[in-house]
Amino acid sequence: MRPAFPYRGANANARKAAVLPALPPLPIAKADIEKLIPHAGAMHLLDGVSALEEAWLEAWSEGHRAPDHPLRADGRLPASAAIEYASQAIATHTALVSIARARPPIGYLAVLSGVRWACTRLDDVPGRLSVRVERLSATRTGLLYDFAVSGPDVPLVSGQQLIALIEDDDGGARP
Repeated sequence: MRPAFPYRGANANARKAAVLPALPPLPIAKADIEKLIPHAGAMHLLDGVSALEEAWLEAWSEGHRAPDHPLRADGRLPASAAIEYASQAIATHTALVSIARARPPIGYLAVLSGVRWACTRLDDVPGRLSVRVERLSATRTGLLYDFAVSGPDVPLVSGQQLIALIEDDDGGARP
């Protein structure tokens, strides 16, 4: 992934003037991630965060081989499940580095682009999955991230996600 400062133009000045939260100590455990993002139960896919900076995060998961994985279809975990792993890593990153708000916006995956598939399934990948996301751009209404999901030393799925942020007129999230 290419290094990039995620805030450009007028956003850069606003971000520099903002009081940013301190980054938490690492590693970040699954139970702590569960408090940050809306994914719960079996659909909470990330086991931990191993690296974190303002513009990027690296998380990991070992549940991709579980026979009861909620995204399995016909006994297999398709490579397309990597998109959900990346989406949860983006949500985690955003929650960790954003200025706290009583009612944060809700993020929706709006566009996938440049997706590169190096496998057809994830459940046969030995060892941990590594999920790396890097914020390329952020505005009040959207986020652009590069993502890469890999096995031990093997790239699996990568691309970009554009996340639409939806707010009410009063600046809070829609129910």
